[in-house]
Amino acid sequence: MAKNIRLGRPARVALCALLALGQAHAVSQHTRSTTDVAGSLDQRFEVLVDGVAQDRLFAVDMSGARGIAVGGMGRVLITEDGGATWSLESPHTEQALLAVAMAGEHVLAVGQSGVAFVRRWGQPWEAVTTGSEERLLNVALHENGTAVAVGGFGTVLRSSDYGRSWQPAAPDWKAIAAARGGGEDRTGALAEPTMFAVQILPNGDILIAGELAYILKTSPHQPDWALVHGGTRAPGAIAPTLHDIAIGRDGSGFAVGQEGVILKTIDGGNSWRQKPTPSSGANLLAVERRDAEWVFALGMRTALYSRDGGESWQALQALDVGLNWYSDIEAVSADGPLLAVGHSGRVIRIQ
Repeated sequence: MAKNIRLGRPARVALCALLALGQAHAVSQHTRSTTDVAGSLDQRFEVLVDGVAQDRLFAVDMSGARGIAVGGMGRVLITEDGGATWSLESPHTEQALLAVAMAGEHVLAVGQSGVAFVRRWGQPWEAVTTGSEERLLNVALHENGTAVAVGGFGTVLRSSDYGRSWQPAAPDWKAIAAARGGGEDRTGALAEPTMFAVQILPNGDILIAGELAYILKTSPHQPDWALVHGGTRAPGAIAPTLHDIAIGRDGSGFAVGQEGVILKTIDGGNSWRQKPTPSSGANLLAVERRDAEWVFALGMRTALYSRDGGESWQALQALDVGLNWYSDIEAVSADGPLLAVGHSGRVIRIQ
C-alpha cells in the first residue's frame, strides 16, 4: 500500500561510500543565490519531498506524468502528476534499490546483491532472478522490451522481456584492455571495470560507461561491443570513472564522472570531446538537459550548469546542491522541468 509523505516547499568508491556510511554527513543547508542574465537560479529550484537524514534516494525515472524514485532499504516513491506530489510504497526488500527504469506501463528496479523487481504500473512488484550477486548500479529499459543492467566488476546483463529473465552480456574486457595497450593492472579495473551508466537510444543502440572513462556501444546491426572512449591516459595513470550518460533524441548528450570530467557527443555517442570544467576535483554523479541550452550536472557536494548546450560550465549554489549530494536527475518531459533525488530522501524540481 502507498501512503502520503511529507511534502516540502519553496567511481565505485563514490556510490559504495554512500551505502557504507548509511547517511550523508549533515551540512548547513542555507540558501545562496546565484544571479545571471536569466535571474536568480534559486528561483528555478523547489524542494518537493524532504525526508530525514537516514533516507536516501539513488535513482528516479519518468514515463509521461508517472514516475518512480528508489533508494536505501528498498525505499520506493511514486508520482502520477509529473512529480508534483509523491507517495511512499511499503518496501518489498531491505536491499538498497540503486536504479529504476520505465517504459510505458513497465517498471524495472535493480540494486544490491543483483536483486531485481518488475511490475506493470499499479500492479504488485515481482522479484526476478538476474543470475548475478554483484551490485547492479544502473538499468535501462526500451519500449520493445530490451533491458540492460550494469554493475560491479564488469557486470553487464541483458533482457528481452522487460527484465523478467536475464542473460550475461558483458564485453570481452581482457580483449578491450589489451587493445588499449594493457600495462600493469594494480587495481583489477582493467580486467573487470565496474560500469555505472547505461542508456538505450530510441533506435536500439546501447551505451554503457564506467571505470577507466570507458564508454562502449553496441547496436542491433553491430551486436559486438565497440569501445568509443576511454582507457588509461598515460603509463601508471588511471582515467576517471564515468557515473552517468545522457543522450537526447537529436544525438547530442553528455557523460560525467570523477575529477569533474564532462564529455560531450553530437553523434549519438560515437565520438566524445572533453569540455572544460570549473570543478576539477568534483565527483559528478548525474547529468541531464533542461532544453537545448540549459544542462545540469549534480554530484557529491557539487553542482554545475551550462546555458550554452554544454560548451561551458559554471558552479551552482542554488538550494543545497553544492553542499550535499544528489545522485540522479531526470527530465519530466521534452523541454520540461527536471527532477533530482539524493540525500535525506529529497526530491527537487528544476524549472
